[in-house]
Amino acid sequence: MEKDSTFDQLLSKQALHELVTLYGRAADRGDAGLFASAYHPDATVVSGSYTGPASEFVDLAIGWVRAKVRTYHQFSNELFAVRGDEAIGECYCLCVATQLIDGVPMDNLSGGRYLDRFERRNGIWKFSHRTFVLDWVIEQPSNSKKYPGPRGDWAPHDPVYQHWAAFSNMDGEGNE
Repeated sequence: MEKDSTFDQLLSKQALHELVTLYGRAADRGDAGLFASAYHPDATVVSGSYTGPASEFVDLAIGWVRAKVRTYHQFSNELFAVRGDEAIGECYCLCVATQLIDGVPMDNLSGGRYLDRFERRNGIWKFSHRTFVLDWVIEQPSNSKKYPGPRGDWAPHDPVYQHWAAFSNMDGEGNE
């Protein structure tokens, strides 16, 4: 099958969507291993005041995330163009980062876009370059502690890790 076939285009775009989604989970769970796995070893990043190798950005980004009470990334408006083993993409991102400022929890809501370049190497799509463009920011006091129920946590304690592990341990009938 040709790499530029319609079927390969669809499979590639799904793989890129899943890569973007896993990147968000890695950021929100402070999972450095998962975060690093999204990038090719020679990938580059432009984000805020940082411009350089993705390998160095991983530690900075995970440190930034872990310094917060919690973060939440949501991606939308994904658009990908695939040509063989190369692709570009744009996706919108909403991020909420809760941090303590003088002991008061504050929510920072920001909106921006990721402008991405991807490469498929050995059959696996990863970021080869990622630029974050910040469009707007809103800061306000946080009130999320008022709501009961399961809470997000850092890797590997967040409920999502048990959720996926339980599925991988199930047989085809849904039994563990």
